[in-house]
Amino acid sequence: YNLHIRTRIKAKFGSFSPNLFVKIQLRINEAGQIVYHEIKESSGSKAFDQAAELAVRNAVLDPLPKALAENPPYIVLIRIQSPQN
Repeated sequence: YNLHIRTRIKAKFGSFSPNLFVKIQLRINEAGQIVYHEIKESSGSKAFDQAAELAVRNAVLDPLPKALAENPPYIVLIRIQSPQN
């Protein structure tokens, strides 16, 4: 499911340094909705962090797999990195 999350969160980054990244904690309910997110480690760039948060808010995820849905919410820490040039 973590790979699924990674493929569904698509940030639209402009010309950011390729070594920027942000860590965001997600809480995902049984339906696959991200019900809460929080930046745990900022990139140091407000614009980059905002682009990553927008990508999280726009993500459409599949419902949780049965094993994960047994103890909701699913809490996961993701890392969003600027594309390498």
